[in-house]
Amino acid sequence: MYSRRIDEVWHQFILFTHEYTSFCDRYFGALLHHYPSNAPGMDDKDAVSREEDIQAFRELRGHYERVFGVPLSGLWYDRRSVTLNRRVLLDVTIGPLVLEESAGQVTLKGEKGRALTVNSLARPALELILQTRSFYVRELPGGLSDEEKLGLVETLVAMHVLMLAP
Repeated sequence: MYSRRIDEVWHQFILFTHEYTSFCDRYFGALLHHYPSNAPGMDDKDAVSREEDIQAFRELRGHYERVFGVPLSGLWYDRRSVTLNRRVLLDVTIGPLVLEESAGQVTLKGEKGRALTVNSLARPALELILQTRSFYVRELPGGLSDEEKLGLVETLVAMHVLMLAP
């Protein structure tokens, strides 16, 4: 799934089995089953490469536009919804994160290794993210410009470290 917001809506939609089945029959010709790729026990070997992922998204966009007759909605692009007044949340399901600093850079690391390395100017912002777990983009400290705040949060949303609050 390419958008966390769409994924959350889809999970709710599935619970309304009659409506979901009718929708699938109308638009896909059959029931579209749910196969979660992040379920416990899924191996990393099942993950596709970034190039394959990009190609699959292009195919999804093309299919969507053919079926519904309109361009793919901006709702599918989580990063486009990041504004200074947007509330975001740390995704606690990714496990513990730590900051390491060296040579004027700070690295945000997770259980699976390096997640992000940026200029140490962003350290106060990353510390706030790890401490508060819920914040508005405009609240990020450290002397970052508005563009830098947006860029940092957009990157962390794309990396699935942060998610957009409902």
